[in-house]
Amino acid sequence: MTTETVINFENVTKVYRIYKNKPTTLKEKVINFLLRRNKLETIEMNVLKDVSYSIYKGETVGIIGRNGAGKSTSLKLIAKIINPDSGTITVKGSVSSLLEIGAGFQPDLTGKENVYLYGSILGLPKKYIRDHYEEIVEFSELNNFMNTPVKNYSSGMYMRLAFSVAIHVDPDILLLDEVLAVGDANFQKKCMNKLKEIQAKGKTIVFVSHDMSSVKNLCDRIIYIGENGEIEFGEPDFLINRYYAQLYGNQANIVIQDQSEIDHSSESLYIAHTSAHYNIKESIWGNREVSLNKFYFSNAEGYVSNIFQHKQDIVMNIELKAHHSLQKLVIGIALYDENNNLLSGPNSKNDGIVLDEIDDSRFIKVLIKEPPLLNGKFYVTLAIYDYDCIEPFIHMEKCFELMVVNERNELGIVGLECDWLV
Repeated sequence: MTTETVINFENVTKVYRIYKNKPTTLKEKVINFLLRRNKLETIEMNVLKDVSYSIYKGETVGIIGRNGAGKSTSLKLIAKIINPDSGTITVKGSVSSLLEIGAGFQPDLTGKENVYLYGSILGLPKKYIRDHYEEIVEFSELNNFMNTPVKNYSSGMYMRLAFSVAIHVDPDILLLDEVLAVGDANFQKKCMNKLKEIQAKGKTIVFVSHDMSSVKNLCDRIIYIGENGEIEFGEPDFLINRYYAQLYGNQANIVIQDQSEIDHSSESLYIAHTSAHYNIKESIWGNREVSLNKFYFSNAEGYVSNIFQHKQDIVMNIELKAHHSLQKLVIGIALYDENNNLLSGPNSKNDGIVLDEIDDSRFIKVLIKEPPLLNGKFYVTLAIYDYDCIEPFIHMEKCFELMVVNERNELGIVGLECDWLV
């Protein structure tokens, strides 16, 4: 990576206008005009506001933020698909945009015909497509389906072929919008390796993703777009925590050095990361004599985060509230992978620990020491039971999500420590 600027935003503002009662037919327009009614109401949404930043040659930059924050808009501005309302954007070098993967495919054409069609839409010369056709097909793993109309493809096959064509473009700047979640786990890994090859060639990559593990794994820097269109540009760890802070109502970029420094009455520390795979109302049960005030993950130093490295200590910070005096409570946790496989289910009683008494609020830490987890998302269950582990006071099934990222080129869920005696 050099200090040569290839993308520069200077005081860029983009506003979208939404018309609440815009007539949709000629008849409506005429009647409204004659009766002088329904004056057109316009709502202005300031997506980006006075934004300035520079991206360097060879840099990989992720754009994160809530839905509607302006992430895709930023890529469209770089690609010159849309223009800013004010400010200037300078882009040096050729640009390839993968903003809507497979948008140029025609369902009635075969996979082979769509390779040429989609490649042309992406700006690839026919000779280039012909020379790289076998490579594209091999990457897609669809060798036996290239003479089949794509309307008969599964959604995964469709996306894999589109990505395979798009990834073989050789631009100076590559723009990606939520296109890393294609195919199964092995194909996603292949896509990540391909992007790393592009990085190694000194290409500039800008991509939008809600997958924070991919963002952390690939990015040199991150653009975080806040609620009002303002941006922060900086290190991945810090800004990913800022993103979770916005998403879950927590100033997650703080470092907690001492439990006495935490205002446990403040809802600002609640960072329960609810999994989209589960209905939260249907995933909590029990007699509710105990409730959960707060829950957040942190590392051993107190840095609040949902993202951890391989074998990095994970701390579960829990504040419970008993609605009347209770004795001898057992805390249980369970860890699941994305396929709903139970990986571990320890409880405090088995480790010789019970809560002798709780009559109001109680703050608890659970330290998971050096978990050997590899890349992926994991879901955590938290449960509080009586001493005999029969009566649930509160059971929160897979209600908390964490991610693990690492550089180890390993398959599977856990990494084994091996001594290789050769």
